[in-house]
Amino acid sequence: MEKRISDIELDERLKAYMESGGEQAFLIDDRRVFGEKTAQRNALTFRKGHVVAAALLVLVLCVFTIPPVAAAITHFFTFIPGIGIVEKTDSATYAMTPIVRKIELESAMANNNVTAHLENAVYSNGYLNISVVISGRFVDINARTYFAKVFTLYVNGVQRDYQSMSWSASGSEFFITTQSFLGHNMWLKMEPPKSSDLFEVKIAGFPQQLSFTLDVCSDYSDLAEIGPTDTQNGISITTTAQRNDDQLTVWCYPLNPTKDRIAGIGYPSPAIWKNEAYIETESGFTSFHQASGQRINERFVFAMPIGDEAATLYIPYLTMIRDEKKKVTTPVPAGYDFVECDVSVVFSLGTVRITGIERLPDQYGSNNDIVRICFAFDSNDDDLVFSSFQFRNGKGEMISHMSSYNEETGCMEYIETDIGKNESKIKFTISDLCYYLLGEYTIPLDIK
Repeated sequence: MEKRISDIELDERLKAYMESGGEQAFLIDDRRVFGEKTAQRNALTFRKGHVVAAALLVLVLCVFTIPPVAAAITHFFTFIPGIGIVEKTDSATYAMTPIVRKIELESAMANNNVTAHLENAVYSNGYLNISVVISGRFVDINARTYFAKVFTLYVNGVQRDYQSMSWSASGSEFFITTQSFLGHNMWLKMEPPKSSDLFEVKIAGFPQQLSFTLDVCSDYSDLAEIGPTDTQNGISITTTAQRNDDQLTVWCYPLNPTKDRIAGIGYPSPAIWKNEAYIETESGFTSFHQASGQRINERFVFAMPIGDEAATLYIPYLTMIRDEKKKVTTPVPAGYDFVECDVSVVFSLGTVRITGIERLPDQYGSNNDIVRICFAFDSNDDDLVFSSFQFRNGKGEMISHMSSYNEETGCMEYIETDIGKNESKIKFTISDLCYYLLGEYTIPLDIK
């Protein structure tokens, strides 16, 4: 039986989780995981190169880092397929071997099939962590809430109690919801598993159950033993690749000695810059990565013609986040007018320049106006492109806003947000600086 938490407590936990930057220890307890779980993204609406950050898109993405002490890579690592690389300790780590990883359901609450996918399952230091994602284009607003309450976990056919947390997200295009997601994380305290143990996750309404076993992860002293590796700007990326008919799936595992977080491998967080990761096969065929579920950060899916046996992965840049913030106060025109500005906010990456501010009427007839703040970015280093930031209110809290990006440069051009009709100035916080770290990775793949 699931141990549920109240809606109020869940809201508080999620709020604290997102305000902390989405960092999570992934229940590997006293071990330092070279990774983060990022549960906070903007819900994106695409229209003519614009990205509308209308709501929080809570996606669980694996992004891996490594402390400077391990940058020399002189000690042993444990490799967790599909998750990342951790420093080896005396206790073993177990990763899942899927039996049934994906199930589908025809539902009246969606205008297409609802899919449940077993994202990952890892056991370490007495805890098993299971992550499941349900996706579909729900027409019933209660669908995601319904599915969040109907998970049951069995171990060798015996129902087990567990702790859990759920998140939900949606993406939209032209203001129409195109896809919704529900994530459900389960934590179970248990003794080390046996290879014969069978784990099953039942979701009410689905005709089948997700299932897997757990096997001990392998240890390595050299990243090249895991897979082909390349290093740019001190950040290495190790790859594994598997072919399935005319598709090639590539997993990327970064080791990051910097204090900055990796937000994207080969594509920016706004997901509009066209210079993305791609492969080139031995016949000269080129394939850019396809969408893969929720665009999990480290997994790429490419088309690959039958007959081609070799391919090279190219990653032109990384998208990085730096934890800096500053508060800004700027006047707003009294009337519906545009005013040029010359305000500079200096950071370690470079300078954010406020080039203009415009007050606009709210076309939906609310009691507020809209303020448009125009930006330009200057980078301090030729190896990076300072591109955007997280927009928060004067108290540092997330607020609804729309962001517009330049399709050619991938840089943010302006932000629009609400402002009271009688307000003469706006206070906001620039935080979580985003930049593209240039330096192309070239990795000949070892295809299994």
